[in-house]
Amino acid sequence: MKKSIPYEILTALTGMAGAILLVFTYYPVINPMQYRIDNDRETAPVSRFIIGTPVSLLILSAAWYFNRMTQKLRQAEYTHFYSGRPLFELFVDGKKVADLYDPKGHEMFWCSYRIQPISKKADDILRNEAVWSEIGFTVKAKDGRIPNPNTFAGYNYVSFCKKETDGLSFRSLSPINS
Repeated sequence: MKKSIPYEILTALTGMAGAILLVFTYYPVINPMQYRIDNDRETAPVSRFIIGTPVSLLILSAAWYFNRMTQKLRQAEYTHFYSGRPLFELFVDGKKVADLYDPKGHEMFWCSYRIQPISKKADDILRNEAVWSEIGFTVKAKDGRIPNPNTFAGYNYVSFCKKETDGLSFRSLSPINS
């Protein structure tokens, strides 16, 4: 994950700079008591808003861009590091039915995996919607540990059960060095 670190730093710095500039641009609006007409202070010049708003939004968009680059680099590193080897084993009713391959991180706590059934019978078990909707499965690491007992499948289990896809997203099941 070393290639993404410079982008993470740039994301944090540009995000903070853009937010600070935006706050200072709109400080007269946020704190109107300081800029009242009946005191001796002048109201904020219009040029402050005309220049400050686009500049701060440009800086914030740069932060968004760096954040997207970070996500892409992390995904590439995930794919390269974990490709071709099973990370987890999937159990239904205490019996191993599949291996989970090729993790892809989506959001903060969601990660999808390609599911490789160990047999035709196991594939039939996996295509049953009740397994996923009632959380009738257990995920274990290769060494037998249960990484998170509260893991559950995402909404895409219906398309998985209809054989429209070969993978599922799971909540709280990030890749580990198993």
